[in-house]
Amino acid sequence: MESAKLKNVVILLLVCVNLILGGTIFYKEYLSTFITDKELSRVETYLASCGIRLEKGALGRRNRSLEGQLWERDAAAEEKIAVALLQNVQKNVLGGGVTVYNGDNGRAVFRYGRAAEITLDEVHSPESSARAAELARSILKRAGIYLPQGEVVLGRSGLGTTVTFGHEKEGCEVVDADVAVSFTKDGTTISGCLLSSKPSARVSALCRPLVSLVADFAVLQERYGLGVSEITWARYAYLRTVSDDGGALLIPVCVIVTDGGEFVINAADGSLMR
Repeated sequence: MESAKLKNVVILLLVCVNLILGGTIFYKEYLSTFITDKELSRVETYLASCGIRLEKGALGRRNRSLEGQLWERDAAAEEKIAVALLQNVQKNVLGGGVTVYNGDNGRAVFRYGRAAEITLDEVHSPESSARAAELARSILKRAGIYLPQGEVVLGRSGLGTTVTFGHEKEGCEVVDADVAVSFTKDGTTISGCLLSSKPSARVSALCRPLVSLVADFAVLQERYGLGVSEITWARYAYLRTVSDDGGALLIPVCVIVTDGGEFVINAADGSLMR
């Protein structure tokens, strides 16, 4: 009996030791993702030698390990959206990955990269920004279009009102993947990148340290004469590109905002993408 109790105590102690060791390793790995003051000071000095000032707080203080994310093109989902919004549709497959649906309520065009432009004949005149956002969400829901979980921007002009929904994945902005719903006197338009909540697959990708990417940018500034003298913001993000099969491929990038404009560089190799 005493032997059994002793055995249980030993097992419990071993479990506790393993939990402590596992927690310690995890904590050390977590701390290793932070950019140290020394690293920050070094990159500030290097940038200064290149004629670029790094604004205080401009650089995120953590490195990220992001995977690429793939959304395959889904012809069945495209048709379902077209039927839900247009009714009585006629499908026409054109060259270059373009599929067009014409229906009683308008027209839908789907392209490579999960890009879409849908024009509806229905006219809405939202009386406020809040009503415009509510109406835009309702139309996307009716279409079965996944509502992006990022920033929502409302804009008004003489032509009408536009509600723009930004995609966010892994806590990072997705560049070139907004979904915009525009209300004008002529009708309603949905345009942008139609992603679902989860990717079809994840793709192995390399993310270099943030300080290294900012240093890479200084080299690009000198090589291409980008006209930059100050960096005001730099963070990891995703960029939507077109995959080999015509779907949408999100690749890890670094977005750098400067006094000379906004730039996007590849997080794997530091190359300038836009």
